[in-house]
Amino acid sequence: PAFSQKQQPTTQQSDVNSIEEYMQLADKYAHIESLFSENSEKKEIEEQFLAGGTNAQEGIARFLTVCASGRMTQGWWNGAASLVKMIRKIDKGSAEIILLRLKNLKTNIPIIY
Repeated sequence: PAFSQKQQPTTQQSDVNSIEEYMQLADKYAHIESLFSENSEKKEIEEQFLAGGTNAQEGIARFLTVCASGRMTQGWWNGAASLVKMIRKIDKGSAEIILLRLKNLKTNIPIIY
């Protein structure tokens, strides 16, 4: 008899979901960054970013790209510099490639070298 197996998500599909989640976290972080310099929610998100590695870096980069293209609500800008710093904090080695990509987008995202 024929039976169907549930398809397991591929690694690539799992990465996309993860990146989407990190984009949402970046949005949340950008908004709380502008409100409070130190709070427990901000620290929790920073820990999630640090644990997320390259997926977290890519999620942050995509969030900044979407914002810089005008497809995001206001309020994200105040946290943009902190998000760029977070990209570096996660992994300096891969950060330079991501930051160069952001710098070449012809936006005014604050990339500090």
